[in-house]
Amino acid sequence: MKGKLYKDFCVLSRDILRLANKGEPIASFLSKLSEMLFIFSGVDEIEMLMNGDKTNYYWMKRKSDDNIIFKRINGKTGFNIEELIKSAPLDNGLNEICLRVCNDDKTPEMRGFTRNGSFWTGDSIKPVRFSRDTKNEIWIESAYKTIAIIKFIVNENNTGLLLLKSEPEYFFTEKEVEFYEGVIQTLGVAIADRRAQEALRERVKELTCLYNITRILENSEIDLGEALQKVVEELPVALQYPSSACARIILKKEVFSSTNFKESSKFISASLKEGGKITGKVEVFYYEEESSEELFFLTEEYNLIEAVAKQVSVIIERRQRAEEKEKLQFQLRHADRLATIGQLAAGVAHELNEPLGNILGYAQLVKKDKDLSSQAQQDVEVIVKASLLAREIIKKLMFFAKQMPPKEVTTNLNDVIKESLYFLESRCTNAGIEIKLEPEENLPEIIADPLQLHQVMVNLIVNAIQAMPSGGTLIIRSKGNNEEVILEVEDTGIGMSEETAEKIFLPFFSTKDVTEGTGLGLPVVHGIIEAHGGKIEFKTTKGKGTVFKIILPRVLNKEKNNDE
Repeated sequence: MKGKLYKDFCVLSRDILRLANKGEPIASFLSKLSEMLFIFSGVDEIEMLMNGDKTNYYWMKRKSDDNIIFKRINGKTGFNIEELIKSAPLDNGLNEICLRVCNDDKTPEMRGFTRNGSFWTGDSIKPVRFSRDTKNEIWIESAYKTIAIIKFIVNENNTGLLLLKSEPEYFFTEKEVEFYEGVIQTLGVAIADRRAQEALRERVKELTCLYNITRILENSEIDLGEALQKVVEELPVALQYPSSACARIILKKEVFSSTNFKESSKFISASLKEGGKITGKVEVFYYEEESSEELFFLTEEYNLIEAVAKQVSVIIERRQRAEEKEKLQFQLRHADRLATIGQLAAGVAHELNEPLGNILGYAQLVKKDKDLSSQAQQDVEVIVKASLLAREIIKKLMFFAKQMPPKEVTTNLNDVIKESLYFLESRCTNAGIEIKLEPEENLPEIIADPLQLHQVMVNLIVNAIQAMPSGGTLIIRSKGNNEEVILEVEDTGIGMSEETAEKIFLPFFSTKDVTEGTGLGLPVVHGIIEAHGGKIEFKTTKGKGTVFKIILPRVLNKEKNNDE
């Protein structure tokens, strides 16, 4: 490197500043800086130690080797250059010399130190003596003869050391080392500038990420699942190395993963909480196969994930409260509607019962007249059937209005099933419907109103028949356990849409023609089952069929109860 002119060092300083202004990640910056110094100086190895506000770095690159050692070394007592020097993998003897360079700990008697406090030796075999006393000297164990250690200042809190090593002895002159001292101070300025730019870019990315996530979560037009999927797609973009990052949100049993997600051991996470309880987590990963020592998470990124987790938790709780409020309001409106319709139904039923009874009675009297013509007989029969149908509708209204309490008698559900099919079996056959009975033998008896259960069976079977206009299979099951008796009525029909399924228990709601249904069948079934202390459930798939499941509490017979 002998004979280099002052202007060459000025050009090197300018190139270092230009490199810093590109704003590349720290590992890429140090790698390119090393290549620049290798070309300019011709040394064989470069080491760099640098402390930051939150992280310490150690960098080593040999000219003859493509491998790079890049480590983050976090101090136990903070982020200081002294602790970094003690823990860095330096050649034997260099740790103490680096500490003296860093602390400007030298006297005029010390051999190997420049006027500005840098260390330089042209022959590392000779010991470094710190005083006239031969006991106070350091032997360096290194493969390199020429070693220069130069301190540089990043800012008032951060410093660094650059080690230039060469195999030939006296590769540098002391004058050249002093030139490098000036250039390396430029490196400190460049690193400070690069850090400021990087911090600004990262902050902008983080704020942009939080802003986008807020917009996503506040959008009430998309459901929570879609919102969380959009959030995980935003998270990798906010990291230092977005092309090597992926994200995942786990909420209870649901998992939302970003595109090309791949789990690895290099990740950070934060908990999702609802009401103080942990219900999930937000995670960000770096791809394992692409990771190296340069892929690490900044403290700001830990803070970002924590902020995102808190924001997601707040929105989840807010949405759940809104859903619960809407559900409660719907239940209140539904209850109010049922009460109003129930009162109306009871009033209408009572008002119609008397005139309808008169019509039916007189029609039956007229029917007994032997002098009626055949046509008149047929017309009267139509009146009787219409009256009976009207009376059946009024009964349903009375059931719905709860004007007819159930009669409590010991009932076997299998008997109710057989009796109901007795009247409907021929209708199923004519409609091309196969009936499959799967009754459980020795089914426990229940205390119930058999007439009302018969009405439940008829309504469910008729609905199943109407759901299979092209034929199909009707499956009726019964089973019991220690606490309840279960009835299932399943069809292979057209099924229901989600919108229809939400309304099937609403009074007077029907998808059928006005001549085929009143919209009271399933509401009456629902009312009867509730009056018996049971519950009704159903599952439906559009185009595949529906299954209704009725669960009734098991009641032991009185004799057994008395014995107990």
